[in-house]
Amino acid sequence: MINEQKGEVGAKDQGLQVSLKKNQEQARAMTERIGMMTNTLHESRNGDKILQSLKEAQRQGKIKGVLGRLGDLGTIEKQYDIAISTACTGLDNILVESASSG
Repeated sequence: MINEQKGEVGAKDQGLQVSLKKNQEQARAMTERIGMMTNTLHESRNGDKILQSLKEAQRQGKIKGVLGRLGDLGTIEKQYDIAISTACTGLDNILVESASSG
């Protein structure tokens, strides 16, 4: 009887260890995803600041020929947005009228 109880406890312990390992892997994956999302947010904010600075400089007449961020100059249908944004990494590039403006 004691051996049976030990076997049950051992099986429960093993099941808990498997569950713990699975939860740790999920936590690691979520932490990594949060880190990536945080980096993306910071990059987006920095890009917005750069574009705002360029637009402000153009408004003040310090620079000429800045048309805007490539991704803002057109529209993408919602169903294609993720695919195009993933495939076209240049959507954050700044479009200018001429090379000298750049």
